Amino acid sequence: MILVAAAVASGLTACGGRPPGTLHSDVNDAWAFGIPANDGQVLTLATTAVRNSGNRSVTIESIRPLRMTGPARYLGAVVLTQPHIGFGEDLAERFPSATFARYGHRLPFTMRGKDAVGALALGFRYRLGVSLFRGIAVDYRESGHRYTATIAMGARLCAPAKKWDNRCGGVPFDSIPPAKVTSR
Repeated sequence: MILVAAAVASGLTACGGRPPGTLHSDVNDAWAFGIPANDGQVLTLATTAVRNSGNRSVTIESIRPLRMTGPARYLGAVVLTQPHIGFGEDLAERFPSATFARYGHRLPFTMRGKDAVGALALGFRYRLGVSLFRGIAVDYRESGHRYTATIAMGARLCAPAKKWDNRCGGVPFDSIPPAKVTSR
């Protein structure tokens, strides 16, 4: 009787368990950098791409920096889609800056189909001092289930630029958690 119950339980897990999430970062190794700017400037940072590796639609609900410290303020995120995917930084008066506002999609945003790709553009307002974040979390919904994909990327935001120029280094790699997908 115990063997039958164990076999039934393992069969239910295999047949009816939660499917694995299919949204993943194109970057698996940790990476980090530092960006000096002036107090009050707004940074739009197009950082990394995420890819839907499954055939189901994925709806990105939120994007947020992980373990953020310091005086800078996180303003939000947009998703860029092809052919406007690229990596870069833009210092402007507002978030998203004109370029990212024109081509970026506000959240929630649905990526449809296998190999759909979106670049994440995050906005920050600088304040005097040094701010850090150690990873990016992408909360998404897929087939009625909720997941979080973490991206192993961190940054140091330093203000004012004149004080921190050439001294605003990246976040130590060992402080950035590895990329993974978890269910919520």
